[in-house]
Parts: sequence; C-alpha cells; structure tokens
Amino acid sequence: MIAAVDQILPRPVAYLTGLLLVAGLAAMIWAAFRTPGGEEVLPEATPLIVIDAGHGGTDGGTTIYGILEKDVVLDIATKVEDALLARGVKVVMTRRTDVGMSLAERAAVARQFPGALFVSLHVNRFQSPRVRGAETYYTTPIVPTMLRLEPGDKGRPYRDERSKELADRILAEIEQRVGMPVRGSRPSQLYVTKEIPAPSVLVECGYLSNPHDARLLSRAEGRKNIAMAVAAACDRFLRDSRDNRLLGCSPWSGPVVADEPPVEGPEQEP
Repeated sequence: MIAAVDQILPRPVAYLTGLLLVAGLAAMIWAAFRTPGGEEVLPEATPLIVIDAGHGGTDGGTTIYGILEKDVVLDIATKVEDALLARGVKVVMTRRTDVGMSLAERAAVARQFPGALFVSLHVNRFQSPRVRGAETYYTTPIVPTMLRLEPGDKGRPYRDERSKELADRILAEIEQRVGMPVRGSRPSQLYVTKEIPAPSVLVECGYLSNPHDARLLSRAEGRKNIAMAVAAACDRFLRDSRDNRLLGCSPWSGPVVADEPPVEGPEQEP
C-alpha cells in the first residue's frame, strides 16, 4: 500500500499517508468487532477479586461485647487476601487500614477492574441474642443481560445469576469449614451489590449479638476459618467459570419479578 502511494507522492509524504491508511483500516476493523452499547462480551474469567472490609474510620459498625465490626471485618479481609494470594489469585482491597469510605467510593474501586468479583464483608446484630449464623446478599438484574461469547457472536439474552451462584458457594464453604449455621442467600437492593456490574456479594459473617458467634469472631482462629471459606469459594468460582463461561447464567425466559427490598436483619427468629 505504501509502495503504491509512493509512486505519486514524495517518499516522506507517501510513507506517512500509508501509515494513516493502515491506521484507518485497523480502526474500521476494531469498530466492526467492538461490543455495541447495552451488550456484554463475556470475558474470560479474570483471576481478580475486590475485597471490601465494611465500615472503618469513625464508622465502627456494630459494636457489642467491646468488639468493633470494622476491626473484625478488616482482619477477615486481610486473611482472605492472604489465602487468595497463596492460590495465585490477585486481590484488590478497598481499604487496608482504619479509614472511612463511602459506598460510592467502594463501588468506584470495583469499577476500576471490570469483571472482577466483589465481596463485601460485614457482621450483623439483632435484638434477640438467639439469632446467629452467616448470610449473604446479592442482586440479580431484572432485565436480560445480552451476553456474547465472542466478538462475532450476535448475542443472546440471559438471566444473570452469577452473584447468587457466588453467594451460595460462600455460604456452603462457611457451613462446611467453620461449622457456623447459615441463614441463606437473600436478594437485595443494597448499594454495593446493585451498583457494581460484576458478580457482587455482601457477606454477613455472623451476629455479634449472639454469644456463640461473638466468641468465634473474637478469636483469630475463628476469623481465619471464615476467611479461608470465603477465599475457597471465590477461587473455585473463578476456576469453574473458566470451564463454564456461562456459570450462573440461564437463558432468558420472559418477565422477571423485581427483587425484594434489602433486609437489614432476619425477619424473624429461627
């Protein structure tokens, strides 16, 4: 192409013109294969997880028996990071120290890493000390997600339940590894599960208002066991996603009922 242009233009001009033509052709090819707005090319599962330790700074979260939620979840988050790094999974932490962050700031961190899993860690409380156990919250989009397995694919509508899949796996690992009762995965409209366009889960790692859970959360071994359970679930989710790129997705089959409003605590005692 450059040689052809060289016949009618001085060599420097011909060379520059040829480069511009090549760049223009490359841009046209990119435009033909890029993802149009409103659709998502399902990427290869990326080995990256954003871990969010809830609260921090002047916001201590739940405080019972002299135990601060912000301290408990930061320690669990750090242990999750260690366990994931040992498995070869890269980790981004929303906070590593006792600093406050808004919900929008936490979501902004996650958006810097499209496709990365997002796991927010908290502990719960209830007026009755008998209520105990771990639970997870997630948001399932109520409109179809157009997933394209490759750039040339025209895309098909799917119900995106990847967050629920991750939430269920985390609870299963906690039940098995920690021995803590689990209270189930619940749909929600919580900010950090709704505003992050990737599998996102909020984990309540037990109830500080319950003596059994508080004792477990106050001990380093108990926090480590919870962290190992969360890390194992996330790592296995990523591995399985590489083998099944539609893990947690099902074909769209008509209207979907809107998710339930967020639940601050258990609706009734177990």
